[in-house]
Amino acid sequence: MMTAYERPAGGIGGPRRPDVTVEDFDVAVSVGHVRAHRFGSPGDHLVICVPGISANTRWFDYLAEGLVERGRQVVAIELRGRGHSAVTPSGTYGLYNHARDVFAVARELGAETFDYIGHSMGAYVGMEAGALRNDVRLRRLVLIDGLGVPRISAMMSIARALERLDRYYDSADAYIASVRSLGLVPEWNAYWQRIYEYELLDEGGRVRSRTRRAPVFEDIAYGRTHDARRLWRKLDLPVLALRATRPIAGRTGFIVPPYDLANFARVAPQGSVAEVDANHYDIVMHPHTLATIRGFLDAA
Repeated sequence: MMTAYERPAGGIGGPRRPDVTVEDFDVAVSVGHVRAHRFGSPGDHLVICVPGISANTRWFDYLAEGLVERGRQVVAIELRGRGHSAVTPSGTYGLYNHARDVFAVARELGAETFDYIGHSMGAYVGMEAGALRNDVRLRRLVLIDGLGVPRISAMMSIARALERLDRYYDSADAYIASVRSLGLVPEWNAYWQRIYEYELLDEGGRVRSRTRRAPVFEDIAYGRTHDARRLWRKLDLPVLALRATRPIAGRTGFIVPPYDLANFARVAPQGSVAEVDANHYDIVMHPHTLATIRGFLDAA
């Protein structure tokens, strides 16, 4: 089944809702630790969220606020080497190892089952997790604009966004201005401001992103040698794949080309798909993304 959604009029963004309980904490994994950001009550059903290749936990604030209303605890984690998570030795990264960390977090939080939402590289980590067998059961899997083989022009846009890593800026304002100048976020709002301010580290009056280049490029190397499409037939659980229909480069700069979405719907045993009128970035803050994920998780 494929559902297409149009972009609604108006924008979103504002101060964080005061009625949503949030907390940050660290979770020990096989090597080092990962930083987690929880919305909602620890007693509610667990949803683990993993962001993109250089992103942080605040990437899911908009979706988390909407999912908490349905009685879920939403725990976003920063992969090792990103944000406040541990920087671990070379050779400890790779999407498979990140997937093992996801189960370690679920186990530490006392979950017997959990759902998973991943955006961009977080979606690829989700497919690795979905193909694993573990004592903690992954119940439902949501893949947001990460599925098969991205178009080269789209990856070049992502590469430009990664140029900020390990680079110093004179101020937080200069850093934010540099991010905005890329033009990848169509409508800047308070959520985006929070995402990029959160990841900053002040060192002697200058700032840089806490996320380091080396772990990011080790994960890129893993992705180049492990075709995610090999995992599609192994996903024997309900999977929702969401595709952004607006390119981030030219006319065909898609992270998920339309043919990958169609092939996934045909190959994945319990796969369902939908398209959202957004690009690779603002799909995570689109009302129809939230509505579609709510419906998918509620069906469980």
